[in-house]
Amino acid sequence: MVSERTTTLLAPRRRQPMAGCAAMCEAKIHFAMRHYQCSCGNILFFDNSACLQCGAQVGYDPAGDQMVALTDDAAFQRCANGLEHGVCNWVVPRGPAKLLCPSCLLNRTIPDLAAPGNLDAWHKIEVAKRRILYTLARLGLAPVSKREDAVNGLAFDFLRPTPSKPVLTGHEDGLITLNVDEAEDLEREKRKEALGESYRTLIGHFRHEIAHYYWDRFFKDRPDDDPNLQGFREVFGDERADYNAALQRHYQDGPTAVAPGDFITVYASVHPWEDWAETWAHYMHMIDGRETARSFGLNSEVVPIPFTPFPTDAVTLPAQLAWPEGEKEDFLKLLRDWAKLSPAINEIVASLGHPAFYPFVFSDAIIRKFFFVHHMIKYFGADPVAATEPPVAELPEPVNA
Repeated sequence: MVSERTTTLLAPRRRQPMAGCAAMCEAKIHFAMRHYQCSCGNILFFDNSACLQCGAQVGYDPAGDQMVALTDDAAFQRCANGLEHGVCNWVVPRGPAKLLCPSCLLNRTIPDLAAPGNLDAWHKIEVAKRRILYTLARLGLAPVSKREDAVNGLAFDFLRPTPSKPVLTGHEDGLITLNVDEAEDLEREKRKEALGESYRTLIGHFRHEIAHYYWDRFFKDRPDDDPNLQGFREVFGDERADYNAALQRHYQDGPTAVAPGDFITVYASVHPWEDWAETWAHYMHMIDGRETARSFGLNSEVVPIPFTPFPTDAVTLPAQLAWPEGEKEDFLKLLRDWAKLSPAINEIVASLGHPAFYPFVFSDAIIRKFFFVHHMIKYFGADPVAATEPPVAELPEPVNA
């Protein structure tokens, strides 16, 4: 995943873990990009804006994690971007004004909708972004918009490049920039082949760049003796290494020779920041993939694949960090479930003529990095219920780029 990042980072939000962390850390991750049900009994999916059986207009309520009917007397109305552009199926409380939902409030710049193809591209981008935000809310990490917190908030610029002004997908100071060309399957496939990647998707870009944002929230400006920052450096390496030089070396000279199994992807070897971002992205792939499969009745227990359990001694943290009872077992269950499910899903997509959708292998070193990400998310996550309350406000539309 191509990323642009500078070495000037944002000061962290001094978020405190709830109830001394232990209560949150003991909570298991059990959520899913699940399906819902219309009042007529038909199944509804997360991205639906209408029931295909009865025709009812519906929308997703992020505060209640429910699909609601948008009748004349409903307590909800569609997000302004859904009403005016058809790109959003989230809802907001009914009011006299057109309001933006929590997802759309994060947009600072959208593509120029007068240009051919940009509305469709923006719609694809928003679909991917909402799935990322769904997961973050369930983890107690729902981001605040830069409109509300200019220093610690998050914002998105969706930009179409021009011959005189290229656009690199990346993160800087809480602003995530996405090259709109990445919404086009053909363009994305070309870049995937050119960069020798085995995986390149819009969701992957969002997960990767969001990881950079949360690195700032978790670690930036912490003193050198901070145990979490020390732990990061032990597991991923010293992020004070010259990032720009590392990135330039990677693209000019090719990937650095590394020991097999040290990194989840080649790009992760560029710099500790990129290793964190790639590991975070794949952790999110695992939890979303497993829980969505489980919501449809697909679970690892029924997959008839011989499986050697991952060694428990690979699941460790640096000595100064400790995990509460049950966290290691919860993580190992996630890892083992995904390791059994993913080959089965690979075979399903191969039957339809597609390449393996998850062609990655986990080593002990990668497992340790996964566990560190898992632990940090649990440590810094806020109350998941409070985190899903939508910060709806009557705010101006983002600018068209």
